[in-house]
Amino acid sequence: MGAQPSKPAETKVYVPETPVNFESKLIAQIDNSTETDFTRSQKADRYLQEKVSAKLADLESEALKEFETKLRSSILPDDSKTESDKLSATLVNDKVDQLKNRLSKLQESHKSKSTENITKSKKTLTECLLKNKEKPLNCYDEVEQFKKSVLEIS
Repeated sequence: MGAQPSKPAETKVYVPETPVNFESKLIAQIDNSTETDFTRSQKADRYLQEKVSAKLADLESEALKEFETKLRSSILPDDSKTESDKLSATLVNDKVDQLKNRLSKLQESHKSKSTENITKSKKTLTECLLKNKEKPLNCYDEVEQFKKSVLEIS
């Protein structure tokens, strides 16, 4: 039960109304052709690969030209600049020295401000701990402020 269909399968044959005739030359050409679907697909793939690689090479050369022009324009100095506009080694060294001096002054002022903050927070912390000898947890905010001011130096 269920292994065989309940009705026999009917085979239908369609007969074309018009006769189909091929020339013997066409049939012989198709029989003698060595080209298969596989070789046709290989040729199509090869054609696509050649087109894609050619387009990629064009894009690559275009990008390379654009890069070279940008590189040349950024590296090579303009001839339109006057001698006073051009930087010499001594001018550059002078500027570097000026910047070093400014940086050292800024660091010194920052350190002095930081040490002032540390001394203030240390003083408030000691006062709080002296007031609350038996309750040091009441000085938690002062301890955190002291930690923060010490971390600012380093």
